[in-house]
Formats: sequence, C-alpha cells, structure tokens
Amino acid sequence: DRWQLDAIGHYNRYTDAGLSTVTIDPTPEQTSDLWSAQIKADGPILQLPGGDLKAAFGAEYRHEKQAEDNLPFLITPFDTTLGTTASSDMNDIFSEGSISSLDVLAIFGEGFFPIVGDQNQRPGMKRLELSIAGRIDHYTDIEDEASVRAALLWSPRNDANVRMSYDRSFIAPTRQMRTQRRSSVSTARASVNTAAGDLSGQQYIVVRGGAPDLQPENTETFTVGMDYTPAMVPNLALSL
Repeated sequence: DRWQLDAIGHYNRYTDAGLSTVTIDPTPEQTSDLWSAQIKADGPILQLPGGDLKAAFGAEYRHEKQAEDNLPFLITPFDTTLGTTASSDMNDIFSEGSISSLDVLAIFGEGFFPIVGDQNQRPGMKRLELSIAGRIDHYTDIEDEASVRAALLWSPRNDANVRMSYDRSFIAPTRQMRTQRRSSVSTARASVNTAAGDLSGQQYIVVRGGAPDLQPENTETFTVGMDYTPAMVPNLALSL
C-alpha cells in the first residue's frame, strides 16, 4: 500500500425568504454561506508482526456566515375566544439586520496498530488490534475542544471477538443557538398545551433567541462487547 493525499473544498449558499405574512412567530430573511476545506494523508508507516501499522492525519477549516436582512413583519393579535386573528389593532414590527460568522480550525490524527495477526498468533491470542484517534477543534468565539477515541479488539479464537472502546466527544452549539436575535411576542391561542398546563385562551409571551455564552456539551462513553460466530452452526451470530 502507498500513501494517499486527499484535498477537498466546498462552498454552499442557502437563502430562506422568511415569513412576511401575518404570524405570531415571524422569521426574517436569512442568507447562510459555508466555506470548508480539508486536507488528509493516510498510509502505512512500518511493518509489524501482526500487519501494517497505518496512520492518517490532516487539517480542516470551516467558515460560516449568516446575514439577516431588515424585514417588516405584521403581527395580528389572536382573538382569545375564537382562536382567530382579529381584524384590527395590527402592529408592525421591524427586525434589525445582523451578520454573524464562525471560524473553525481543526487538526486530527489516527493510528491503527495490529499487535497480533496471522504471522504471530498463538493459542488464546488469534488477533489483537488497537486503534487510537484524536481531534482538536479551535473556534473563534468558544473554548477549544478535544475529542479522543480508543478501541481494542481481541480474538481469543477465530470465531470469537471481544471489543472495548472509550470515546470522549463534544457537540458544539450552532451559530444560530448563540447569535440568533432575541425577541418576544405577546399573543393568545384558543388551544395551547404546555408543560406548565393548559394555556388555552390566556395571554402569554413567546420568547426566543440565542444564548451568547452557550458552551459545547461533552460526553464520555465506555463500551465492552462480544461477538461469537460458531463454525459448527452456519449463519449463527451472537453478540453481547
């Protein structure tokens, strides 16, 4: 096997015309742009008794931009009895134009270590493989985050595998979660059920918007499993 180098670039634009009709939850016209580029190299490093030690590494860059245009919206109060829009007392609400952007730079790497294979197997140790991967993401406006994954595969015999893995990952908040303009609308509906109870016919306030201080969610996972495919029973596979 030889080393392979891949380079990928991407651009996409999406436009949401928004809602300019009578509504209690107006959405401004939004234009989103996404630029991304990735470069990755992978291939064998050296020959081990159990097989080729392989590695992959690379870098990725992503730029996101979202623009909200100034757009007037017409809000019509709901009739608390009929649950329909009234024909008078209409209020014009104008959104404020805004532009938000996000830059992400990431580096990543992965290694595959075949410790025991066909060339050096022995009773109780038919195969032993270890894989380790890591990634660091740098954001322009939130803390840097690191992801790590390690997996071990042990085959005590040809028809049995034992799997173990550890994973530490994160989910970064989207740009909209952090930068969406906060707004509130006072309204009423004929039928509304919430966790707080039935709000039918009552006047209440709808509040929405982003949280600028929102940080990534981190998770850790550890798994252990077994696979058994006895040769004496064709098409039988047991997993735990």
